[in-house]
Amino acid sequence: MTINYADKFGNSYRIVDAQLTYSPISELQSSSGTYSGGEPKKLELTEEQMAELELLFKKAIKNERIHVTQRKMGSSRMSISNEGKVETYIIRYNCAEQKAIESFLISL
Repeated sequence: MTINYADKFGNSYRIVDAQLTYSPISELQSSSGTYSGGEPKKLELTEEQMAELELLFKKAIKNERIHVTQRKMGSSRMSISNEGKVETYIIRYNCAEQKAIESFLISL
């Protein structure tokens, strides 16, 4: 399974086989011209961290009320690829599920 997540700032997270790759945006890429997502990083996730992430993503997928059809400033985008099937969701800005996912990712 592969998970791609773009947070409300445009920073990208890619998770493949419990390895997370974080690709932040730079000041030049940000809409404000001043925001930076920091430094890129790669790390191995523990089984507990993977389980928590999967739970958070499943909650966001299940709650269709937070899904939107267009990616607008502040929304998040996630794609989950599994056995050749790709599901993509755009999550409404500032909803509880977005906050929970992004808070957890930042804590890693």
